[in-house]
Amino acid sequence: MGHIKIVDDFMSIKSKMGLANIDEFESVVARQRIYEFETSIKFISKYAHVSFESMANDASTYPITAFEKDKKGWLEWYEHNKCNNIQFK
Repeated sequence: MGHIKIVDDFMSIKSKMGLANIDEFESVVARQRIYEFETSIKFISKYAHVSFESMANDASTYPITAFEKDKKGWLEWYEHNKCNNIQFK
């Protein structure tokens, strides 16, 4: 669930700031956070749908509407699979 939280926090900051483009956003948000966001999106995409096609826009951003839709699917996947990776010693 950590990766979902990282992406959720990142998108929350982005939407609250109402920044117009990625350059403006990058100047405000630390590069480490951007790296964590990108790493988390890649991880999540291994297990659930991520609308990468919606990020292929002029500003190279993840539209909030696509994110909200994707996040619902991520949380459903997480709830359905959260106990599948438990390992007992």
